[in-house]
Amino acid sequence: MLSSFISLAAICLISLTSAVPTPAELAPRCGTTLYPSKIQLLSEELPLKSFPKTNNFFVKQESSSSKRTYALVQFDKVPTDAYACQLNVKFPGGYYIGNVGNPTLNVTTLFKDQPKPRNISWKTLYPTARQSPLGQGLFGTVNLTPGQTTAINSESCPAPAAKGSLAYVFSIARWIEGEAYVYTSQQDPKAGFYLTFNC
Repeated sequence: MLSSFISLAAICLISLTSAVPTPAELAPRCGTTLYPSKIQLLSEELPLKSFPKTNNFFVKQESSSSKRTYALVQFDKVPTDAYACQLNVKFPGGYYIGNVGNPTLNVTTLFKDQPKPRNISWKTLYPTARQSPLGQGLFGTVNLTPGQTTAINSESCPAPAAKGSLAYVFSIARWIEGEAYVYTSQQDPKAGFYLTFNC
């Protein structure tokens, strides 16, 4: 009887020790993260003006469709062997985002496979009224809200000709009518846009 009890106790003890989790190394998070090297405004109203870089993200449209302001978000030093470039945005809860109407933003890829031009202005991207911007077309859409972490979209990383640069132009979606704007600030790594790759 005593030997049966000892055997049962030993089995229970073995079961308990085998259920205890053993320390294990966590796998590293995938890929690499880059933060913008530049945020720059582009203005239809001042088409020749090359605005200085800033940490403030601002896009707007007035009731007149010719008075739109765009934001260029640029990433540099993307390695030539990088793959699966993904544009992301995150804002902690309660982070300040000023807006009228929380409009949807269009995101366009810029100079993905070409060298970046210097002194970018609105006229650089739209030399004539009917020309498309220097880039790959609509990349995605996003609404900026506090408490979000969003993957906007992913694509192949820039070709060697682009010398490691990839940029996106943000604008109020064309289907939105009337006045609209979005304003916030980039605070790496706490809030704003970032690029991941090799995931």
